[in-house]
Amino acid sequence: TETPPEPTTVSSDFESGNIGVVQTPSETEWVLSLADDNDNPDLPDNFRTWWYVRFDHVSTAEPMSITVNNNVWPYYYVPVYSYDQQVWHRFEENEVTQPDQGSIKMVKQFDESTVWIARFYPYTFTELNNYLSQLEPDPYVSRQVVGTTVLGHPIEVVTITNPAVAEAGKRRIWLHARSHPAETGSSFVLEGLIAFLL
Repeated sequence: TETPPEPTTVSSDFESGNIGVVQTPSETEWVLSLADDNDNPDLPDNFRTWWYVRFDHVSTAEPMSITVNNNVWPYYYVPVYSYDQQVWHRFEENEVTQPDQGSIKMVKQFDESTVWIARFYPYTFTELNNYLSQLEPDPYVSRQVVGTTVLGHPIEVVTITNPAVAEAGKRRIWLHARSHPAETGSSFVLEGLIAFLL
């Protein structure tokens, strides 16, 4: 006799992972609800935008339906998925619908049994630290910790300047990105800007 396949599971227990209530109306249908920001139901609904999950033991033989509910972003958007958290793909537009202003639905037959799905391209704290470490040897770059987050992570200022030019002759431009965890796009923009400047 053949061993029955393991049931599909969903998790957000990894860096930057986030989801609230998970329901499974059928073996190939999933309904996910966003978690309250900081697990605090008293915070405004519009704080609730970031979701990022991993599905394991996905059947590659049939399409899977995933609906994300109580999403405060009222506009149609196309999420991303990855089989390795390195190479990311956008769903095709014909695979994504918006049943109502508070939800987004994806229907896709995946090619591998483990898949990560996110609101937009993730950018984790580990990725930030790896990127900043790559900048350290550059003579035009310095890093300074100016505070810590609520969870004790360092808040850093990265200074890009030519040390051969006197301070009195320099203008200063302050750039800030990523006020909120879901704003991953600004992290990629800042990487590009730093690369341009260097």
